[in-house]
Amino acid sequence: MYKMHELISMNKQELYDYFMQKISKVAIQDIDGEYMITGKFCRVGIDPDGQIDLWICNHRDLYKGLGQGKVNNILQAINSHVKTRFSIVNGEAWGKLQDKAVILKNLKILGIRKKTERSPEALKRQTDRLNKVRFNR
Repeated sequence: MYKMHELISMNKQELYDYFMQKISKVAIQDIDGEYMITGKFCRVGIDPDGQIDLWICNHRDLYKGLGQGKVNNILQAINSHVKTRFSIVNGEAWGKLQDKAVILKNLKILGIRKKTERSPEALKRQTDRLNKVRFNR
């Protein structure tokens, strides 16, 4: 099982801002005392040298891993944007990326939650509903 190298000590807000507030805060989790972005099929951290450490795995059950076809599909999608080397072992892969745009372009295939974008109409409906509940007590 792959152990991510020492990562930069970022708090949740700093990691959220690093990815330009396009990732849901729910996807940023404290794992072993370090904040990482977790997706259905990956974990993402930032190394001290500024590189992005991407670990493709089944983060809910690390010992079970992913199917080799799923790992290959994810790597193919990532390598279509940028050529990088990944170490591949049964059911998981890991590598380093230079550009956070690669992660942001592949949020769906990595299983990372995006920040919810609400329209002005939806925000108005929600605030009206909240105000109605608050003042009808």
